[in-house]
Amino acid sequence: MYEVILVVPGPYTNPHDLEQILKVVGIQYLYLGDVLGGRPGDPDCYNPQTGKPDYQSMQSKESFQHGISRLLEGLKKYRICVMCAEEDPSSCHRNLLVGESLRREGVQILHIRGSGQIQTYEELWKERAGVGINQLSLPL
Repeated sequence: MYEVILVVPGPYTNPHDLEQILKVVGIQYLYLGDVLGGRPGDPDCYNPQTGKPDYQSMQSKESFQHGISRLLEGLKKYRICVMCAEEDPSSCHRNLLVGESLRREGVQILHIRGSGQIQTYEELWKERAGVGINQLSLPL
């Protein structure tokens, strides 16, 4: 099983600046926001009634599937970190959209919270459901 970490990047959300910062410490950066981002330019990716992003529609797009394939291929050689500025992954498109697609492929997702705590999908689910860590296990 491969591992992807979804992480909160702090104030470094500008792709060019982030790339330069990571390069200094020997970390390669690849921007995929154009294919895996939460606000695509394609109007078919939005609910016509609400105007909100439609993740199911987005996941069906060839460009999105290509982005997920790039991550899955990359996992064969590299540790991958998919970054996000959201502290709470339960409301973040990278968890709900990208993370969900990766989980379906058997990838274990770990979230680094603002406190530095590393949280599994099951722990995140239990937190949102108000279920104690030692109660219930996924899948139900």
